[in-house]
Amino acid sequence: MLTARRSAIPGRKHKMVYVDFSNPYLRDYIRGFCESHRRHLDGVRARLPGWVADARRREEQEAAAEGRAPRPLAATLDVDEVILANIHMNSFTAPAGVQGPDPVDFHAADYYLAPDGKPWPRDDLRLNPLLPGARELIEALRALEVRVYMITGRLESIREETVENFAYVGLAANTDDALFRLDAIARPGGPLIMCPDAEYPPPGATVRPYKESRRRAIEATHRVVLNVGDQVSDLGCTATSRSTAPTPSIGARRARRRAALLPPRPGSQKGGSGPPVEPLPVPRHELIPARRRERSPAHRRP
Repeated sequence: MLTARRSAIPGRKHKMVYVDFSNPYLRDYIRGFCESHRRHLDGVRARLPGWVADARRREEQEAAAEGRAPRPLAATLDVDEVILANIHMNSFTAPAGVQGPDPVDFHAADYYLAPDGKPWPRDDLRLNPLLPGARELIEALRALEVRVYMITGRLESIREETVENFAYVGLAANTDDALFRLDAIARPGGPLIMCPDAEYPPPGATVRPYKESRRRAIEATHRVVLNVGDQVSDLGCTATSRSTAPTPSIGARRARRRAALLPPRPGSQKGGSGPPVEPLPVPRHELIPARRRERSPAHRRP
């Protein structure tokens, strides 16, 4: 079972993803998720120079035709499940004989790395691990002189904790070589855009209107080259290119559907231990620029 819930941890008010890892297929999926996430962001990063060059050329042409100065280039990124992980607090334990002959002691935190290079501490539930490939993507954007804005559904009331998280994983510091300055992301109106508490949607509603309004505000003064998110609310109608990062939420749903189609694993009534499930591949279309893709002559309708 996969649900989103408000955190019961003091100091955390934003939603956290709860995954029922009693399903062994979900445990197999998360083992390959981080590598899948890195491959996806590395694919985006490899395409960045071409996307940025094309966007810069188009912006210069449009600015010359309209008699104005070219706008700076920008990228908008989601935070949770694109830069920071949210499911590391999930775990599942079972004695021997329940799901196979061996006991199960699964902690999602074991598959994420702390700043010291060791597995993320199982008892650290307040801060979030840095997802692989995120730092390199932000560095590539900065090297190409693209301004990076992060639009998150996290509440404004937990900005201090979020800034602490960025500093802890090495993304922010008050130094000239830092990817983000602490004093810049610590204030509203900077590169870290958080949802005002009064604008947070009621249960069952979506944060899409809030996120799209912030993206439109950025596009008014910038040419948005890239949007990267893990769900529909992150990918508005702006940007030269859009990319959907692999997410445990979607992967868990796919893994559950796959588990429903597969026979039970040997040694368990509920599907015990067995050969690992291959990580779900990242669809190629998710790395293709958002502009209309022409069909090949063989696939065109007569």
